[in-house]
Amino acid sequence: MTSTRDIIKAKTSDIELTDIEIDLALEEVEVAFKNYCNRCDIPVHARFLVANLAVDLLKSQHAGDGDGSDIPDGELGSITVDDVSLSFDASKRSHVVNLDDILLNYREQLNQFRKMRW
Repeated sequence: MTSTRDIIKAKTSDIELTDIEIDLALEEVEVAFKNYCNRCDIPVHARFLVANLAVDLLKSQHAGDGDGSDIPDGELGSITVDDVSLSFDASKRSHVVNLDDILLNYREQLNQFRKMRW
């Protein structure tokens, strides 16, 4: 059986990631899964769901790490009309995706593993 970590590595082969980054993302996703689903364990059938959550988290954290052809991150800092010039202020990043936003995208799948809390 393929481990969750191996699934994440295979799905993020286009991004340069260290083992520590993968482990941290996996641990963060596992904690979020357990909290959302009111569980102390992660079922075997949820392995790919947890891996996909971690992949989405890693890709959102490394958005823009590529060949430079991506749209710049941040808000527009200044515009010059003559001889067109644009500059982006990366310190004013308009939206940073966090794990809660990613969890909402997987809500229906997560609800299948959710337990009632009394």
